[in-house]
Amino acid sequence: MQAAFEESILEATTTTTATATEGGADDGWTSPSAESRRRQLLESHRYDDSWKTRWKQRPGAQYHPLLKLIAQIVFGLHLLQQEQAKSNEEVVRILQTHVNEVDSFLERTSDDFDMAITDIEERIRHLKLPMQHLEVFDNMLDDKGFRTQLLDGNEKIERIIDRTAKAMNAALMDIQRGLHTTQELGKYLDSVKDQWPTHDKAIINVYVAMRGNEQGWMQYLKALQLKGNNLGHVLVQLGTLIGEMAKMAAVASRRN
Repeated sequence: MQAAFEESILEATTTTTATATEGGADDGWTSPSAESRRRQLLESHRYDDSWKTRWKQRPGAQYHPLLKLIAQIVFGLHLLQQEQAKSNEEVVRILQTHVNEVDSFLERTSDDFDMAITDIEERIRHLKLPMQHLEVFDNMLDDKGFRTQLLDGNEKIERIIDRTAKAMNAALMDIQRGLHTTQELGKYLDSVKDQWPTHDKAIINVYVAMRGNEQGWMQYLKALQLKGNNLGHVLVQLGTLIGEMAKMAAVASRRN
């Protein structure tokens, strides 16, 4: 984590640094609410799914923001464990800021997954209706204007699927990085458990709280993985559905 920490320090001392969240990963990474972020994702002319862009990092950044956050947390804990901090209170305040940044990422990712799943499931429900009345739908496809309208709509849905899948995969990559870095935090906490200062209750509480954060983050990240996989499943369902409708439209076009 040393190199990631050094990069985070370099960023903090340059005026070109753009932070990433509400205090770290920029809550304006897209927009303040999940609904606004969803709308921006689907309506923007261009979508860049690279983590450097999504987290508003410097072009030359080499380390993922979550790795840099955890590296800063470990450094702060190291100062407390070695009793080298000029001000324990200041270190604890900074640690809490970093904890809030990680929490913000987790909550935002969960909200974005929920919003996307709700959106895609609603589209599936709407499109399933004509497929449940195939005879009526097939007759409607005899109308060229209706077929054209249907295929135009399918193109829009394909774009929605593509954008959603890109955002989903990007988020899953962040989650995987989060799992790895949180595991590293856990290893560090294990390594200093027996050497942690015991004469200051406030410092003892920091260790206990950080252990709780580490365990809670691991559980949350694993739950986010499942939620992301669920989103992937409904995206496949939607893609299959519009594919079936396109095939029916093609058959109707040939017979007319």
